[in-house]
Amino acid sequence: MKKIIFIIIFLLIATCVFSKGMKAVYVSTWNPGLFTKSQVDNTIKACKTAGITDLFVQVRRMNDAYYTSKIVPKATNLKENFDMLDYTIKSCKKNNIKVHAWFVICRIGRDDYKKSLNPNQISWLDKDKKGNLISEKNVFIDPSNEAARKYITSVIKEVITKYPVDGVHLDYIRYPNANYGFCPHSVKQFTLETGTLAPMGPQFDNFRREQITKLVAEIRHTCNSSKRKIILSASIVSWGGATSYTKLSSYANTFQDYDKWIRNNYVDYVMPMIYKRQNVDKQAKDYIEWLKVYSNAKHKSKIVPAIAGYLNTSDGLKRQITITEQAGYNNWIVFDFNEGADRKNLIAALK
Repeated sequence: MKKIIFIIIFLLIATCVFSKGMKAVYVSTWNPGLFTKSQVDNTIKACKTAGITDLFVQVRRMNDAYYTSKIVPKATNLKENFDMLDYTIKSCKKNNIKVHAWFVICRIGRDDYKKSLNPNQISWLDKDKKGNLISEKNVFIDPSNEAARKYITSVIKEVITKYPVDGVHLDYIRYPNANYGFCPHSVKQFTLETGTLAPMGPQFDNFRREQITKLVAEIRHTCNSSKRKIILSASIVSWGGATSYTKLSSYANTFQDYDKWIRNNYVDYVMPMIYKRQNVDKQAKDYIEWLKVYSNAKHKSKIVPAIAGYLNTSDGLKRQITITEQAGYNNWIVFDFNEGADRKNLIAALK
């Protein structure tokens, strides 16, 4: 009897240690890969060849929909009668691949935003200290604006209600940088919550972190309202140097308090975008340093390193995937897996 119990325990441990884990890819809707049935078929076939377990499909780039929506305008680079998300889910189910609906959250438009946003949505836009709306040709919502947050959660609720997605992925769930958060609504909200007139210093930084965390928590609540278990994940920036938590770019610059998100079960996974070139010595070393930072996190099992397929050759990709797995990460994701060289490189790297 003891021998049988020992064998069972050993098999359970072995299953945990040698489980395949999440081997995931992003497929964006900026480039071919999802625009037609044949493109989706080819993408899924390539996923099977590469042994991909999870497919993150971009269903929202700006304020647009790559699915059938009553809330959001249809994406302009899709045929009117093609529901990309529906077709992708049905095809992936047949091939045992999980589908995560990838939403761009706070970035809601480009510098031509007046063509795609209505006046009410324009009133939600954030500004920097000088009153500028546009950051690197993009415009962002003010996450302290309750109406904007309700709109975002309604968009996500529509998708999880109509489509049996396995997961929801949050991209651009952040401020553009530390210069933003100064639109009149945000400043007024800060004063109401803190009693402080001048938006500056650690108190204002904490206020901005709380606005992003509030939005993440509301999306979690929306996902939990579904009868299905929905995996919720979020991308975080990994700019600059790898350092202590409160000095990380995600915490100090874009106000993503991802440790709090994990501790409060607001997200299931966090994807730090460690986008480095393996053939550049400094960047290759930086990649390892960033892995060490996240290895020291209290919740390492919740960290899914995001690797830059678009910056690397097949050899470089293979090396970074190997380094990632040797560092004890059972899950990883590669950006991107659209048609072309990036896809071919990843398939070659995983052979």
